[in-house]
Amino acid sequence: GECHQLADRSYFINGNQMPFCARDLGLFIGLAIGSGIVTFYRYKIHPILVLIGLVPLALDGGVQLLTDYESNNTLRMITGFIAGLVLALLLAHFMFALQEDPSHEESKPSQ
Repeated sequence: GECHQLADRSYFINGNQMPFCARDLGLFIGLAIGSGIVTFYRYKIHPILVLIGLVPLALDGGVQLLTDYESNNTLRMITGFIAGLVLALLLAHFMFALQEDPSHEESKPSQ
């Protein structure tokens, strides 16, 4: 998908609008930091953590879409960051799982 690039949902630097909205910017920063974390730490991510990380983004965006509630850029960026961080960890988890060698599994004794 593409970013809507609405001015009231974007940050400005030196009078220039950022090319992505606050939520997308948070997602990108979260993905970058999460990718850095998994470079040094390899672990399995719990499904509840994925849910906890994505629910705030879904609630903020969903409630704003379906009601008159208007979020602010700080909240959009925070929820985007959390979701981006969790998505990076989830993506790394899947990549590590694909790299596992099934031949290293303990063989069961035959009966």
